[in-house]
This record gives sequence, C-alpha cells and structure tokens, in this order.
Amino acid sequence: MKILLFGGGFDPTHRGHIETSLFVRDERGYDKLIFVPTGTSPHKQNKKKTDAATRIELLRRSIEGISGVDIETFETEQTGVVYFWQTLQLTVLKYTGAELGFLIGSDWISKLDRWRNWRYIKSVAKPICMVRPGYVPEDTAKYATTDIINVPVLPISSTALREKLALGLYEDELVQKWIMPKALELIREKSLYLDPSAMVYQRVADRSDSV
Repeated sequence: MKILLFGGGFDPTHRGHIETSLFVRDERGYDKLIFVPTGTSPHKQNKKKTDAATRIELLRRSIEGISGVDIETFETEQTGVVYFWQTLQLTVLKYTGAELGFLIGSDWISKLDRWRNWRYIKSVAKPICMVRPGYVPEDTAKYATTDIINVPVLPISSTALREKLALGLYEDELVQKWIMPKALELIREKSLYLDPSAMVYQRVADRSDSV
C-alpha cells in the first residue's frame, strides 16, 4: 500500500487543500491520502489557531464522501511541541510495510535538513514538493530524492478566507466557492472566525469611504 501524508493547520480546510492533495495522490499512484492536522508545531509555536477539535470537525465535513481519504489526529492529541518524525514513526507502526510519502510546499524544500530527525524522515518517507507550473525550487540538487510535482494554481488561502469570515461574509463569492457546504454550515452555526472588532473597523472604513 502507498500512503500519502498531508500535514497542515487546516484552519479552515478549503477546496485548495483537498483538490491539490487529491491531484498528487492520483498522479503519483498513492492508495490512501491522510490529512494530519497539526498540534503545536515547532515552526509556528506562537501562531494562534482554532482549537483542534473544531479544525478536525471542519476537515471531517470537508472530506466526507471522498474515498481513499482519512484523518490522523495524533499530533493534536499531544501536549507540547510535536515533531513530524513522531507522526511518521506512528504511521510506520500502524501501516507495516507501506510505502510512505508526504507533501510539502516549495518554501520548505530547502529547509528539510532543519527538521528534527530529518535523516529518519527521509529514510522512511519520500518528500513530495508541490510547485506551480514553471517554478523551479532552489537547492533541488541537494535533495535529489525529493519528488517535484507541478500542481494546479488555486488562488486561495486559509488566511484570505479567515479575513472574510471575520467579517461574517458567509455569502461572499470566495467563501462560497472554496469552503465545502457542510463545513461552512458549522462555521455559520458557531460563528467561527467571526471577529466583532474587525466588523466595527470595516463599518467605520465603509463610512469613511462614503464621505
């Protein structure tokens, strides 16, 4: 069996996460795609995130009905900093004999040797670097075992969506297009990401523009 891991904050999950990872899974012939919501990442310890249970539920709703996809919650169940090599170690034990791969963005390809236990990571799993068509990452020679794959350019980010949701713009074209309906239903129901101070600021800005 070939298993592809995709780690991230997924805060919130959007179609870009799903479509690009499914594209790589199918292009590279992996049997199973596993999303790994991050806990306390060593790279982003001071970044504020939505609580793990909520992010996992949004992810679950977003991938509902998609075959060959699963969620690994190991990292969110730990206290303190969690390293990716620990997640891989668990995966090796859980899926004995499986061929493993993991997805990274082009900004990480030259930083792999800074990851904790990076030699172990590369000994048990193949890094697959997602790049825009025509983009050539630096230092590819240094990481000759890294698989470089061109993925479709999808003009969206979780940050852009959070900015819309902070203002309660649930009917916004961007929100409607990129967040799966069942996930958006929960976001609206619980007013997730809504920021009253941002809404006040926006109303003041709108009034200033109209003067």
